[in-house]
Amino acid sequence: MKSFLRDLLYGVRLSRKNPGFTLIAVLSLAVGIGVNSTVFGFVNAILFKSITVTNSDNLVYVVTGNQSNPYRSTSYTNYLQIREQHDVFSGVAAYAAPPMLMTQGDQTLELNSEVVSGNYFSVLEVRMLRGQAFTTTDDQLLATEQTVVVSENFWKRRLNSNPDIVGTQLFLNGSSFSVVGITSGGFTGTDPSISTDLWVPMTQWANMVQKTPVAA
Repeated sequence: MKSFLRDLLYGVRLSRKNPGFTLIAVLSLAVGIGVNSTVFGFVNAILFKSITVTNSDNLVYVVTGNQSNPYRSTSYTNYLQIREQHDVFSGVAAYAAPPMLMTQGDQTLELNSEVVSGNYFSVLEVRMLRGQAFTTTDDQLLATEQTVVVSENFWKRRLNSNPDIVGTQLFLNGSSFSVVGITSGGFTGTDPSISTDLWVPMTQWANMVQKTPVAA
């Protein structure tokens, strides 16, 4: 402790003799602290922040791959096998985040979207603010109506908090989807660094992609 106080007093005497150097040192330290805080905040948001779901501490990600590519995407068939054959999880859901565009009048908006399995919201125990969530029925390949769930933030920001939004149509990637529900405000999707705007059943999205014409 005496050594620390002695060094501190020496630093004070030195700073009085050279105030210009002291100012540069203080500014450098301030910039360094600011940069470190920004980087830590960014890393914390991406790597350590948990998603806003019930009992998030017990949530795990299941990935497939090999040593050279351990985090590659899996197939829908593999997901079904994992879901049906596991005996260690309370539930298994699937998701992906492909590009999604919404057309409103003469405007086209790029959205943060996820395509998900029908049990996605029930596995994560996400509550709906309005309407209802997807169910396993939405996994049927021959669904007669394409459906979408939107976030509360997106409902307020882009849909003008329309109280009658459930049942209306959104035009996504060239196809019409019926809004069936609005998630509660705390849920922002599977990726904590991105605020998801809407969710579409995975099988319905696959059907939509197959029907999209490809230019020659």
